[in-house]
Amino acid sequence: MDHELNEAGEALGAALEARSPHRPPAELRDRVVREAVRRGQRGARQAWLRPPFIVGAAALALLVAASLAWGLSLNAALAQERSLRTQLEDAAAKDEVVFDVVDARNVNKTTLRSTTDDSPTAPYGKVFVRPDMPFIVAMAGRLPEPPAGREYHLYLDARRIGTLTPNDGGFAYFVFRADAVGITYQQARIVLEPPDRTDASGSVVVASPR
Repeated sequence: MDHELNEAGEALGAALEARSPHRPPAELRDRVVREAVRRGQRGARQAWLRPPFIVGAAALALLVAASLAWGLSLNAALAQERSLRTQLEDAAAKDEVVFDVVDARNVNKTTLRSTTDDSPTAPYGKVFVRPDMPFIVAMAGRLPEPPAGREYHLYLDARRIGTLTPNDGGFAYFVFRADAVGITYQQARIVLEPPDRTDASGSVVVASPR
């Protein structure tokens, strides 16, 4: 049963990913598959009490529920992407380099998510880099207004790149010009800290996986 449920989870993930370029958080898929395996194990222990068609129906219902949960996550990701794009177009309408980077086919995009909040209203961010241009475009959405004496800093690894100042809607972006093309990094973070700090010692608001 465990093997079958894991195979079903993989098939479900492949089918959903084929329908959309946006992937839901990896932890969602892992959570769904773990729950499916757990329920499958429990169902296997009690299978002698149930007709085979009931066990099959329960497994099908679980997979349908997993599909719906994954679909909702994909829809949320798409809505978030559209919202961020709309706000960027409004804020950076005259900054052509932003769209030269963001819209490029060879752009490398990193998504930053809250480290403490997985609700639909959690802050998030994105970092865009083109391997053939020396620019970094960073943006964030749903950032709360920073407390007095604090601001949002973007770090790529241990290097502070710039400051994000959110508007009334919690949206912020900036463009950083590096010394050369070929910008690489392992992790991006937005950190809330005093203006003069450059060591990422404040509170991490959103971060990318390592």
